[in-house]
Amino acid sequence: KVEASQQRVFDALLKQVDRYSDDAVNVSFDHSNSEQPGSLGVGTIRKTEMENGDLLYQRIIHVNEPESFSYFTDMTLSSVSVPLDYTVGYYLLTQASTSTVQATVSVAYQPSSRLTGFLVKRLFNRAVRQDFAKAEQFLNAEGKGT
Repeated sequence: KVEASQQRVFDALLKQVDRYSDDAVNVSFDHSNSEQPGSLGVGTIRKTEMENGDLLYQRIIHVNEPESFSYFTDMTLSSVSVPLDYTVGYYLLTQASTSTVQATVSVAYQPSSRLTGFLVKRLFNRAVRQDFAKAEQFLNAEGKGT
């Protein structure tokens, strides 16, 4: 839970990953295939540049701003080196009270090898937990003006 508006949490989790993630340095969007021409919609591509120069391409497959969004990580376009064939993320943001939002995140992924599946699961889950802890700190600090 974070003390912020639903819209603020939505914007941070979708559009500002580079403000709280250790690895991401820039986030940009390509709306050329969006169902909403020129703006965020199904088909929009989120491109995240990592500090080592690698790129992560995620196609938006569902958006209901500011309540939820989903993406498919296109590993064939991405230059990030991870032992995954794909990931799908779903974010649900629920107004828990007048001043707090509960974020529920579901992630599905396919390891590129059955042999590394267990290790990938542990590392991937740890990375997701760390990113969300940092997102929570970012949003709470921002809400307090720090």
